[in-house]
Amino acid sequence: MREFYDALVFDKECVAFGKTLGYKKVFFDEIAYCEPRAERDIKITRGKINFVRGGELSLNQAIVRKKGVDVLLDPIGQRKEFDTAVGQIAKDHNIAIAISLRSIIDARASQRPKLLANVRSLIGICKKMKNDIIIVSGAKDIYGMRAPNDLAAIGSLFGLSEAQSLWAVSENPRALLEGLP
Repeated sequence: MREFYDALVFDKECVAFGKTLGYKKVFFDEIAYCEPRAERDIKITRGKINFVRGGELSLNQAIVRKKGVDVLLDPIGQRKEFDTAVGQIAKDHNIAIAISLRSIIDARASQRPKLLANVRSLIGICKKMKNDIIIVSGAKDIYGMRAPNDLAAIGSLFGLSEAQSLWAVSENPRALLEGLP
């Protein structure tokens, strides 16, 4: 039986609730989250899985070059801020690319179509470059969590095969957990 992982939540209650949804583990204490505005703001925490939220193209480039980053989270927005060069650097440095459901849900309705198109483009680049893709809820509370198959369905919506989508909520997050000291 496949084991599922939600690799990014922001509330301790989500850990217990995740078990009822079917997750083997919901990452909370294992995560160090950083949302930099500039390269100098990128903070790395030893002994944790470092999720760094992306932004503009130059920031994404700085993030994937930074030693200690494990996951580049949501490197796209209303503009395409992810290209094959960033994808190749991420691949070379063994940095996974994560997409959070929360970023899609929190987007304004008028901006959501462009964001969805850019996520689809991001997935296409990641598939071409053979980057590890992770799909996370990014839940602020239990109401933002979704079942593992729901997260996998998001991947299918953006062009991943069923197997790739399931891999993005099972094997890729598990590999992050195994990489902890």
